[in-house]
Amino acid sequence: ASEKPPCPPYRWFCSPWRLDSGEFLGQCRYGVVLYATLMPLAAVFMIVTAFLPDVAPNGGVASLIESPSAWVGFVQLNVANHAIYCLGLFFYAAHDLLAPCRPHGKFVAVKGLVFGTFFQDLGIEAVFYFRPELLAKLGATKHDSEAMLGALKAALMCVEMLAFAALHDYAFPHAQFPRVQVDASETNERRRELAAWGDFYDRQKRERRLWRGRGRRGTEPDGVNVNQLLFDVSDVHQDTAEVARG
Repeated sequence: ASEKPPCPPYRWFCSPWRLDSGEFLGQCRYGVVLYATLMPLAAVFMIVTAFLPDVAPNGGVASLIESPSAWVGFVQLNVANHAIYCLGLFFYAAHDLLAPCRPHGKFVAVKGLVFGTFFQDLGIEAVFYFRPELLAKLGATKHDSEAMLGALKAALMCVEMLAFAALHDYAFPHAQFPRVQVDASETNERRRELAAWGDFYDRQKRERRLWRGRGRRGTEPDGVNVNQLLFDVSDVHQDTAEVARG
């Protein structure tokens, strides 16, 4: 069995993870779902606390410890670290299987966009918290320092989105995902399923165009609900469960 000794701090309280087990897939899923659940909740908490009086107006480490938003940031940091650790291990375990679809660029493009920008914002917050005089050098006053900090992060994000867009165009070329076409003699069950999916989406798009052409009169055609098509991941869960069972 393939085992990977955990990195610190996991090695102090976790046994080695078996990368070829269903339990490993469950651990990776838990790390990602934990991130996707807690981060929006933390964002809501930060929005609420932004309207409350500042409990740590004098700065310093002591006041930082007393700040609820600092503790939320600490939770966000650890949850993000755990999620990227799980995803990195999953990539390590599966990169050979994913080699035909050139996974390295895809991993960097998606995870860099999600996690890289998060850690960047966290780093900017930390630098200007402990070095507030840097904001003064940028022309900020005591009353608009938060606005200046937000503008700085937003400007960096705008520039980086252009770079990430170019990286996504390179990592996910449309030519890499051509429409699967099969004939009656095809025996590969997976290719037949992919071809059936392509036919299904073509049929839905055609029916939706006809429905729109009628001025959206009548009953909406079955199976063209965009939310259902985008967020129904039951087939992904089924495939994952089959892989986990071996």
